[in-house]
Amino acid sequence: MTTRIIVPNEDKTGGFGKPEKKFKHVAFYQYMEHVFTITPADSITLDITNGSVQLLTCDRDVTIAGFTGWPPSGTCANLTLMVNPGTYTVTWPTEILWENSVVPTLKENAANWISLWSVDGGTTIYATASLNYGTA
Repeated sequence: MTTRIIVPNEDKTGGFGKPEKKFKHVAFYQYMEHVFTITPADSITLDITNGSVQLLTCDRDVTIAGFTGWPPSGTCANLTLMVNPGTYTVTWPTEILWENSVVPTLKENAANWISLWSVDGGTTIYATASLNYGTA
């Protein structure tokens, strides 16, 4: 795998109190992310710092109790969650603002992709779902 980043053209002060680089052009080739596998439990708190792509395969009913690890307000963070509920139920926190204000019904025994994001440190969490991608 090769990742190429073009050299920045100037410095500026950025978020988190650290210097940032301003890039004229950025090109990524063969971009990949590690997938974090979540251990099923009756109640799960999802930790954003485990990675932006996480996998949950249910072996029981699961309640997503909440989230930790969102970066500070003013920084956008995204979590892509692939859930195969099997024949079980996944219950979501009420503070999630779902697309069209509808909590999705996950398709049994299939890959269901949930995209969650926040720009205010996790105070407001937005979500959308792509459901029923066949057997996971």
